[in-house]
Amino acid sequence: PLRPELCVRCPSTSLNAFILNGELGQARSRDLWAGAGLTHAAARFSRAAAALRARGGMVSDDSWLLIHAAPALGALTANAMFAAPLSEVRRARAARDLSTLAVRVFPAITANTLGWCGYAYATADAYIFVSNAPGVLLGFYFMSSALQYGDLPARRAVERQLLAQSGLCLLVAAVATIALSSHAATMTVLGSLACFNLLLLYGAPLSEVAEVLRTRCSGKLMWPLIVASMANGGLWTAYGLARSDAFIYAPNAAGVAMALMQATLKLRFPSGVAGTAKAQA
Repeated sequence: PLRPELCVRCPSTSLNAFILNGELGQARSRDLWAGAGLTHAAARFSRAAAALRARGGMVSDDSWLLIHAAPALGALTANAMFAAPLSEVRRARAARDLSTLAVRVFPAITANTLGWCGYAYATADAYIFVSNAPGVLLGFYFMSSALQYGDLPARRAVERQLLAQSGLCLLVAAVATIALSSHAATMTVLGSLACFNLLLLYGAPLSEVAEVLRTRCSGKLMWPLIVASMANGGLWTAYGLARSDAFIYAPNAAGVAMALMQATLKLRFPSGVAGTAKAQA
């Protein structure tokens, strides 16, 4: 059977353009991912290509904007998102107190980037790898800071979260790569795991919503992380749609929505003096 990753990574501009078309995406999902034979799959590609040419639906060579430019920019925004807490963490480390930060995002960063690096290895996608490898190191730095300078409840919470997510990743990866014989099934499991970790990352700051609503102060929500999350999610949603990869576009689209929710809370309950006054009132 035809290996699906060979089709996705094909350097041909025309085939990359075909991937953007819903008709070809249906052919690929029904035939290639189901493990159909090379001859039948090639015939489906040929019919889809002929239909596109017949109605003038071929995507132009500018599709490189989605196939290459979007993920290249996405790599920058992803690393900006992971590095967004860095300045505040450094200030908190200098003060030896991280109690004012939403530390639950730190284990989410660590587990998410490790999971996506695994998915990048499996799909041979350099864009996904360079978007997450620096985040692994940043995640370890943030976790070390939280465990050293966070208050006791926060230290216990991030420790439990990191152990739980890491254990889940190890278990699922072992099942996917050792127990499953189908390559398509392996990719589905690894992609699902990466989606789950990414959703936890985008949603981690929302764990502070109850406190924000109670104190009417959004001090623990960080504007740099919110803005970077919106930009990162938007670019990777575009790339995922261009590749017809739901494992990429679905969680990132949800991430944009979660970032917008955080932005709404920041605007509704500002931090600082005004927020403190509201909390005391």
